[in-house]
Amino acid sequence: MKAQHPCFLVVDDSEDDRFLIVHALREHWKDTLHCVNSGNEAIRYLNGDAEFADRRKFPYPTIVMTDLKMPDGDGFHLLQNLKKNPAWAVIPTIVLSASRNLDDVKHAYALGASCYLHKPGKHADLNTLMGELIHFWDKCEVPEIDTEGKMLETHSTGKMGEHLPKFADKETRD
Repeated sequence: MKAQHPCFLVVDDSEDDRFLIVHALREHWKDTLHCVNSGNEAIRYLNGDAEFADRRKFPYPTIVMTDLKMPDGDGFHLLQNLKKNPAWAVIPTIVLSASRNLDDVKHAYALGASCYLHKPGKHADLNTLMGELIHFWDKCEVPEIDTEGKMLETHSTGKMGEHLPKFADKETRD
């Protein structure tokens, strides 16, 4: 992933699943990785609230992976919050869920999920999936942000860029 301060945030209520996901990610992701237990905890992390206030210790995530079915703010709740906040809406967000329910898939995409992946049952399959995922996102361009997670002003020029919003006005930076 081409970001100045790459940070992966894993959101899953299952301690066992978090352990397996982190273990699989660590095979392929060498940058900062943090885990939280719920959608509401992820929102506190994104806001830099309470224990997440120190951005040196808890850098702003450049990619989020969330489970769907969790108490205390499920993955849909997190996706809704990401989508309604312009500064967060651009964060690549991966849903990694055991659910194969087509309504869950459709709803996740409608709320802005970047992709929806089925959580494999075998560790080797999870490891392969995480490797493919990191390889893919490593090739992707992402919006530039500062260490506080604020999007940096863009300077679009030429016929294609002149009409684009700059995303640096006070409203999106607060």
